[in-house]
Amino acid sequence: MSKEALNNLSGRATPRQWPKYIVSSTTIKMIQKGTTPMSEKLRGRAYVNYRFPGKGTFRDLSRTKIGRQSLPNRLDFLREIKFDWINAKEPISKDKLRIALKKTFIETTT
Repeated sequence: MSKEALNNLSGRATPRQWPKYIVSSTTIKMIQKGTTPMSEKLRGRAYVNYRFPGKGTFRDLSRTKIGRQSLPNRLDFLREIKFDWINAKEPISKDKLRIALKKTFIETTT
């Protein structure tokens, strides 16, 4: 079987889908519960538009190619998330977050 057929059959993420899923999961957890300097930096860089109150975005503010590798500058794909994750009254449970992110980033065509 081809690799694409195996991915669709098993429902696993492709190499392009997996980084988006895992980085967005880690970022959301850090913003909601984190107390580290990185989580504070992410909270400070999050931009929430008044038209989409529950959806935070991050802008790439890098000036050089090296600055592009910084975590806050690599989160432009969080615009694809369609559920309210930044203004939740209580942190999203791990299971609900996992299911919602899989629906967003890991599409299966079976």
